[in-house]
This record gives sequence, structure tokens and C-alpha cells, in this order.
Amino acid sequence: MASKTIPWRELNGESKWTGLLEYPLNPELGDYLTHYCKMIEPIMDFFDKDNNSETLGLSRVDKKDLLNKAGLSKFYTVEEYLFASTKNIRMENDTRIMKLKSGYSNWMGYVAVSKDQGKAKFGRRDIVIAIRATIKQEEWFIKYCLNELVPANEIFGHDHKLKPKLHKGRYEYYITEDHHKSVKELVAKYQGEEISITVTGFSMGGAFATIIATDIVYNANKLLNNHACRGTSTTDNMIPVTAFVFANSPVGDEDFSKVVCCLEFCNLRILRVKHEIDENPNTPTEDDGYFHVGKDLIIRRACGKEHSLSNFRSVEVLSAFNIDIDQVL
Repeated sequence: MASKTIPWRELNGESKWTGLLEYPLNPELGDYLTHYCKMIEPIMDFFDKDNNSETLGLSRVDKKDLLNKAGLSKFYTVEEYLFASTKNIRMENDTRIMKLKSGYSNWMGYVAVSKDQGKAKFGRRDIVIAIRATIKQEEWFIKYCLNELVPANEIFGHDHKLKPKLHKGRYEYYITEDHHKSVKELVAKYQGEEISITVTGFSMGGAFATIIATDIVYNANKLLNNHACRGTSTTDNMIPVTAFVFANSPVGDEDFSKVVCCLEFCNLRILRVKHEIDENPNTPTEDDGYFHVGKDLIIRRACGKEHSLSNFRSVEVLSAFNIDIDQVL
């Protein structure tokens, strides 16, 4: 995965991927994207989705074994599993919760950090947050029945002049407490080293990854020990925070998109990758008040499933794609 010719900061979007998104897709960037795509796969594979299981909604494997299947265990260690609660966003007549070991919690993903061997391979200490796609029934309810825009005060505070709003269901399902603690501890642990924070997710996970990366940069003063900022024009000594998001719907309003644009001065980068025939990322629309953020990489291919992680998990598949690029911000 490590590049010998393109510095990792460029692959993470330091120059907004200038010159890397032309057809045919730069093979090193393709390799890079599939690397982070593969970090999502184990969550999807080991999520317990058996409706008859008492552990429905949890992981079927311990965190120390999660990355073995993806062939990443010698480079990364999983520090924490991340969970989100549906306690306040379930259908009123849903009584299945009484039988589940997980209670209201669902396993969403994990926080990992590169080991010394990974640091040597990738060129820095990489903190990764990976989030899965929609799996459980109530998560479809969250997307389609709780889709009004609401103020995101817990992220941006009550006094932000733009008053950014987020999708109600996604916002209320948000995993702020979990990843905040882990990221803060890891940044403190590896203070003095070169660090990156990379957030990746597919579908619903891409929406969460967008929020997570924005949250981390906006609240950097308390999370990153002043290694990032908001409202300044210099990027010196800031930890780069990059989100690679695949096939996700938009998650916020126009003011949210303006906030993301401003945070680009503080090393926030978002690359949104979608399949041309996949309609999932196209709703809700701007007519509904929603706006995508980041830079677009639209992939065109004659065949393939419309909404599938498999569209992005192979270097060979990615390199065969015809691509089109559009700058959103």
C-alpha cells in the first residue's frame, strides 16, 4: 500500500488530489483507496445480523482478531470498538430490544492505529476510524423516517454564526463519545510522532465518516492537543484529517457544507467516491436542503452491482473504471 513515488500527504489530499484523479486513475491512489475500503470489510463480515441471535448487533469476533481476515493485523491494532444507540430513534412498537444482549447499542466500527511495522510501511502513525454500512432494520428507519435537518449544536455549539444542520437520524445516531475518547488518547500517546487521522466508511458509514472527520477538525483544540485548528490560514504542524467515503448520501445542509469548506484551511480533506449508476448517494437532494461535501470521484463502469462495497475493494476493478471528477467545494 505504501507509495514510493507519491508522498502519503499527497495521497491524503494535502493538495486536494490535484493531478491524481485523471483518467486512468492513478494506480497508487487506487491502491490507497482499496486499502481503506478493505478496512471497512471486516465490520460488514463479522457484524452479527442473525435476527434469532441474542448478540444481534454486536461483533462476532474480539477486536484483537478483527483485522486478520483483511490481512492488516501485522500493520494495525484495533484500539476500540465503536457503538451507537438507537434508544431514542426506534419505532415506538419495536419490542425486540428486550431480547438482545446488545440492548440499544449497535456495533458501528472501530478505531485502529498503525503498529511500528505499519508506521515504517506507511510513513507515519496512522489513526484509522472505520464505519460500516446500514445492516439492521431500524437503520433504514433512521435514514428514511428521520430525515429532517436539525441544528448540530453538540458538534458546533449554539453560537456558530452559520447554524449548520444535519440529518436528524444520522445526527442522533452519532457516536461522538466513543471516537472522541479514543482519538484524544492516541494523539496524546504518540505526541511527537508524525500522525495522520483517516476516517473511512461505506454508505451509512460514509455519512458518519463525513461527520466524524468534520467534528474532529472543528473541535481540534480539545481533541488533538492543539495540533489542528479552526479559523486560521496556516497548515503547519497540523495533523491531517482525511475522510475517504464510499457511496454515501449527503448528511447536512448548505451551511454545513460551508463549514466543511472553511475547515479545509485546517487540513480537513474529504474524497467522496461513488458509482455512476448508484442512486443511493443522490438522495436526499438539494431540493430537500441537502448538500454533498468534499471532492467527488465518480466512477463509471459498464457492469457491477449498483450499491456494493465490492465496487471499490479491488485495485484491478478500480483501475479499469472510467472516472469523472467534479469539485463540489
